Amino acid sequence: MSKTIENAFNPIPTGFGSAQWLDHASIAILCRALIECITVMLYIGGVDIPEDKWDCRKRLFILHELVNRTSFLSSINYDFDNDLKDTQLEYAKEKLSENSFFKTLPEKRQKRLLGGDDMYVDGRHEAMLKIGWGEKLTRGMYKYLSNQAHSLPMAFARTAQNNLYTNDSAGAKVTAGFGIEFARMALGRGCVHMLCLFPDTELAIDQIVVTALKSAYAAPS
Repeated sequence: MSKTIENAFNPIPTGFGSAQWLDHASIAILCRALIECITVMLYIGGVDIPEDKWDCRKRLFILHELVNRTSFLSSINYDFDNDLKDTQLEYAKEKLSENSFFKTLPEKRQKRLLGGDDMYVDGRHEAMLKIGWGEKLTRGMYKYLSNQAHSLPMAFARTAQNNLYTNDSAGAKVTAGFGIEFARMALGRGCVHMLCLFPDTELAIDQIVVTALKSAYAAPS
């Protein structure tokens, strides 16, 4: 994913003379996806939580995946075994309900999680806070990058106003640069966490690099 972002950051010839455009929106969307991947890695790779809480996260992931998959397959009229689907969903809900940590959650939260719409026990935002950017910055970053995915098709006026599709557009560079900066920080945080999970990998990396990573991207205290 990082390599794709890097490649998208280098405008390629279009075949229309010297015109080249920076695909800032796709870069921002990919950066958001990369940040979410790091969030999931930190979430399922937590080493400082009780076993029952980790198991609750795992069981919720399984339920969410089943609900999400069967939902979109039904929407596109894919023919599958409904009885098997129902059996799997009921089993996944039952396993989640049996978890001791799940039973400690407020009843309203339990009901929502059993619906399978949320893949995180405490929600996506709470999971993203583990990266270490704080409450407001995390919300603002995610909102800005999400706008590129959800609001861009409506942004014709601002596209013209900011000259987003002109050569060397400052607006496009700012949008792409914003996404890259946060994706870099998230990736660094993920690398440090991987070193924590698998200490032996440090032996294959230059110690100067390891020290720099840990210094710049250490887990928030």
